[in-house]
Amino acid sequence: MNSGINYIIEASIISMVCYVVFFLFLRKNASFNTNRWFLLGSIFASFVFPLFHISFTSSFVNGVETLPEQMLQGFAVSSLADTDGLNLITILLFLYGLGLLFFSCMLIFNLTKIGLIIYAGQKSSQDGITIIKTEQAIHTSSFLSFIIWNEQDNQTKYKDFIVKHERAHINQYHSLDRILAELYTSVFWFNPFAWKLKSSLIENHEFLADHSVAESEGRKRYTSFLACQTLEFSGLPISRFKSKELLRRISMLKGEQAGPAKPAVISILTFSLLFIVSAFSIKSYDGKKIDATLLEEKDAFIKDDKVYSIVEESASPEGGMREFYTTFKEKIQYPKEAIDNNIEGKVFIEFVIDQTGTITDIKTIKGIGSGCDKEAERILKSMPKWNPGLLRGNPVKQKLILPITFRMRPE
Repeated sequence: MNSGINYIIEASIISMVCYVVFFLFLRKNASFNTNRWFLLGSIFASFVFPLFHISFTSSFVNGVETLPEQMLQGFAVSSLADTDGLNLITILLFLYGLGLLFFSCMLIFNLTKIGLIIYAGQKSSQDGITIIKTEQAIHTSSFLSFIIWNEQDNQTKYKDFIVKHERAHINQYHSLDRILAELYTSVFWFNPFAWKLKSSLIENHEFLADHSVAESEGRKRYTSFLACQTLEFSGLPISRFKSKELLRRISMLKGEQAGPAKPAVISILTFSLLFIVSAFSIKSYDGKKIDATLLEEKDAFIKDDKVYSIVEESASPEGGMREFYTTFKEKIQYPKEAIDNNIEGKVFIEFVIDQTGTITDIKTIKGIGSGCDKEAERILKSMPKWNPGLLRGNPVKQKLILPITFRMRPE
């Protein structure tokens, strides 16, 4: 679960960095082809770079990893609350799953709708491009190798310009970019920078198509055509005219396309730095070290006596956390002194898992007294060995904290 959360966090950070770089240095640059590849590279980097290194840990108290909280109810032996119930992380993951399902279904629905329009529409061919005539509620647009022409758009007098514009989208494979961008925002639907990258990519597609047509038809003539357009946004994953952006499109059309050198250098530096930061110490989750520069340090790590708070792979009970908590619940008892004095509260037990997996250095760092602290320490001392924490594939000592809530009655 933590790995998935870490992946989402790192991907979101990468998308934020990429969009900020684009907005500050590339957005007003007329090197549209370079901008296109930068935006596509940003989506690729968000998907792929976090897979090389996921090293965030779940939660900390004073820099030490804290295990999920345990609760002990009074007057019932072995009555620790079930730790598999809902918590904040579970709720957030559930909400994320709902969003992923919703946007994935919307994408499938829209693609299916387009497919049905293409299948049912009246087809004609023009210079190797298939034109689909339809009267359904969709604006004239392009998808893959098809131009979908809405007879109700009343754009017949501009048909030549529109067809050439959509042909430019087809020739440059913009539909494939759009499908990738839709998949990207479906996965990272909660991330505003993902939506910003997608909208910037779509806008850049329009700039590319505009320049393609302007080169063949004349810039002044094509600019006049753009000023007459009032088509509205269709909401489907296909290229289209969007009246809100016409002024910016006309402005970009009047400028000269810049050379690719400066944007290319910015792009290369951005992705190189992101990759280095993400994969500085590449982690293998099967416990094998893959950092070649550290292979000779294996023996040194085995003898290392340092206690770490943060490691690449956290220590875990040999039978898994569920079995650990089950055993803990079976053994612990609410102290009689605490019951008699109506003592409730939270106990924080700090302990170290050494290189062999043995639980050592158990101590209460925050307690409530009346036998609760000692009872928690006693049970933890009796627990079986753990799998030790790993750093660069080698077992090391790791410090952990276990919070236990003693409560006299259920809420």
